[in-house]
Amino acid sequence: MIYVLQSSAYGDSGNYIDIIKIGYTKDWEKISREFRESHNYTCEKCGITIEDPFDRQFIQVHHINGDKTDNNP
Repeated sequence: MIYVLQSSAYGDSGNYIDIIKIGYTKDWEKISREFRESHNYTCEKCGITIEDPFDRQFIQVHHINGDKTDNNP
């Protein structure tokens, strides 16, 4: 397994993107956090809401199409 700490690439649309660890874009942590906050830390699959601030770190955000560089809504 290869872990890339930081590199650059061109996305499917031809736009230049910065990539960090394991293929995610540099701003992924911010995007992921903002998405979870905007959905009130509620799981879209089962509907459970994570109320305890400590436990909120465990809810995950995934790319629907599996492309870690595609952060389009």
